[in-house]
Amino acid sequence: MLGLKWSAIDFQRKTLTVKASAVYAKVDGKHITVVKPLLKTKSSYRTFPLTPEVEAALIAEQNRQKQNCQKHKSKYSKEYKNFIFVNELGELRKPNTISQRFTRNILKRHGLKPIRFHDLRHTCATLLLDGGVTLKDIQHYLGHSQLSTTADIYTHRDYTHQQKTTNIAGQIIRELQ
Repeated sequence: MLGLKWSAIDFQRKTLTVKASAVYAKVDGKHITVVKPLLKTKSSYRTFPLTPEVEAALIAEQNRQKQNCQKHKSKYSKEYKNFIFVNELGELRKPNTISQRFTRNILKRHGLKPIRFHDLRHTCATLLLDGGVTLKDIQHYLGHSQLSTTADIYTHRDYTHQQKTTNIAGQIIRELQ
């Protein structure tokens, strides 16, 4: 998410293309955000349709960045002007800031159990599967190169799913009798 640049957004075609990533790394004894122009695998590069909600949020962010640039003038960083996720001074946001805000503003406010921000990918995969999306489509959506990664690591089934499967198996057995 932090590696997203404005060039990855096509407002005319209403698409968002994942082309880069950003990680928090220790370089020369100092923790910094490193933008990686290459993703892990070929399947990591993917294009999504822009939903109206995401498009509106991106337009609001563009306006916020313009206002902050005018407000802070020479103090506003030009180094990351092409990035979407920058702070008030135009500096690239740190991954832990995103995680902390997610915990404080979403989880705690709504009384939800603590999970890591990255765990939302697991939640997304499971909800998509529950909604009838195929594993192959979820694999593509998450950018996994192997279907087994999506199936074995990212989708989670609980007792409710076991009960549903058992009920279907029972129905098949009854129909065969």
